[in-house]
Amino acid sequence: MNLLSLVQGRKSTPEQEILYLNSYKFQRSKKAMKLKEQWKRTKSYKKKSWPSSQDNTEMLLGLVDAKIASRVLLMLRISKEQIFWCEEKMKKLAISDGKLQRDPSPIHFPY
Repeated sequence: MNLLSLVQGRKSTPEQEILYLNSYKFQRSKKAMKLKEQWKRTKSYKKKSWPSSQDNTEMLLGLVDAKIASRVLLMLRISKEQIFWCEEKMKKLAISDGKLQRDPSPIHFPY
């Protein structure tokens, strides 16, 4: 079961939705931990100024995206569209060969 089936209105039980949400939170936390590890490997993570290279800037913005997704998942009232937004936001972040690949196109948050 994926979130797309939940958003498109297919019947699902609350237990299935909770299971999916928990598994998604686990996947998101794994990706966020990888991002943090990559950020700590760079020399610029201790500096308080804006990163000097493009790679470090992308890494910092990826960390911000992961933090925003985690904050949305902590909200008391969350809709399926908001969960779908978080999933799409995290899909735009990929780590391969120690480098972050981030799609900068914005996804507007559903209210």
